[in-house]
Amino acid sequence: MDPEKKFPYEIEDDMGEILDEEELCPGVYYFTTRREGSPIAREFYAASAHTPCLSRQAKAFGEPLPHHPEFLAYAIEGSSNGYLAVRYEVLRYRMVHNLPLSPGEDLHEMSVFGMEQLPEYFGDYTVPNVTPMGFTLRYTALDRGVFLLETHRCERGIAVCYPVWSVELSDYVVKKGRQMDLDRLCGIHTTYGYLYFPERTGCLAIFELWKGHPAIRASGAVRPAALMNAVWEYDPAYAAAHNLRQQTGLNGGTVLETLGLEAQEPSPAEDLVYLSPEAGTEYLEF
Repeated sequence: MDPEKKFPYEIEDDMGEILDEEELCPGVYYFTTRREGSPIAREFYAASAHTPCLSRQAKAFGEPLPHHPEFLAYAIEGSSNGYLAVRYEVLRYRMVHNLPLSPGEDLHEMSVFGMEQLPEYFGDYTVPNVTPMGFTLRYTALDRGVFLLETHRCERGIAVCYPVWSVELSDYVVKKGRQMDLDRLCGIHTTYGYLYFPERTGCLAIFELWKGHPAIRASGAVRPAALMNAVWEYDPAYAAAHNLRQQTGLNGGTVLETLGLEAQEPSPAEDLVYLSPEAGTEYLEF
């Protein structure tokens, strides 16, 4: 596309002062704008309601411009993630038409992370049918992209999708995860594969996701007291290091450095790994 081609209408009343604009594909534009009196620039996509480059589903996420309703606007920041559908379809158009892509642009990556942010367009995460622990016979979705599995070997474990584990799990826990052969062969940061945790190490993954995932807490499939016991039982060094970090916020320290846990501000007592001897260590249930 011609990066010098200008948007054919005056839209400052709708979007503010235009600082930058570019045609991405026929009828689809990128804008950087700024409202009068605001020091903050905003980013938008704007697309013709009739452009064949966007699907009906992608167009449904746009908001008609008040003075030019034949054009749809997609704010790149804010409460809506509809702009991700535009970004994906623009990249798809460029690939189909053998047009150059910017460094780092990857349809696969867009799709994987898009499932987390815009499942109504990209679809939801599906449970893996084959795992390093065997074939999945039954499962419970603890949250989107986080599954409790039982395999044909009668083993239970946790599967965590790439956008969750790559962002939310510590390096120490990530190293405990198991990978499929394809992920090891091609590189899991290329395949965007799941990490799999047998029940003994799965307690660490669930523990680190517990606070930030209300759906896991509400699933009824995890017994919290038994989860804490399992962390102490199966990895006491991790439990001790976590509690030390939570209580003191100390930097460094042999245990913390060994486990790769970052120092942070002291946290309330409810964030500690505590023991409840009567609860046992069976923390998973269907």
